[in-house]
Amino acid sequence: LINKLQRKELYKAVYLKKNKYMTSPNVMENIDKFNSLSFFIMLDILSYDYPKDRAKIIEKWAKIAEYCKKINDFNDLFAINSALNNYIITGLKLTLKEVHKKTLSSLKEINKFCDCIGNYKTVRDYISNLKPDEYYLPYLGILLRDLAFYEENSKYINEEMLINLEKIEKIQIILDKFFKFRYIQS
Repeated sequence: LINKLQRKELYKAVYLKKNKYMTSPNVMENIDKFNSLSFFIMLDILSYDYPKDRAKIIEKWAKIAEYCKKINDFNDLFAINSALNNYIITGLKLTLKEVHKKTLSSLKEINKFCDCIGNYKTVRDYISNLKPDEYYLPYLGILLRDLAFYEENSKYINEEMLINLEKIEKIQIILDKFFKFRYIQS
């Protein structure tokens, strides 16, 4: 799905407008897939009646999250992390007592990796340290956050009625970094 994204769907934050499903269908499809995966994980956990059974499912998703990190699939890693940190799941105190300490430690590590502190500094540093030929699947949420920041904090035409080339250049750099993953995979 992420390969279907087109730059025109991301310019001027059209994915935030009323007709976003028309102007940014691939962005919205990616967002819907992310939300569906998170929701599915929560339902998977909650479909069991007993804490021990739920704990096993949490452990399964923790292993999948570890694998996503290992293969640099950050979009699905963030979706899994989002589900496992939802208040509905974190409120299952009896279930969480049944989860192995090693798994809880792993989940804490993943949560720290996905943390938005410092504008996702941990993830950004990790990606910037990947080898040039190393594949990764970026987390779309970081891109959308960056683009929304530039859209809201500066105008395309400044006070002197001149085109704000600095803004256009920064947006282009952000998009180039994001779409870099397409050229890495072969």
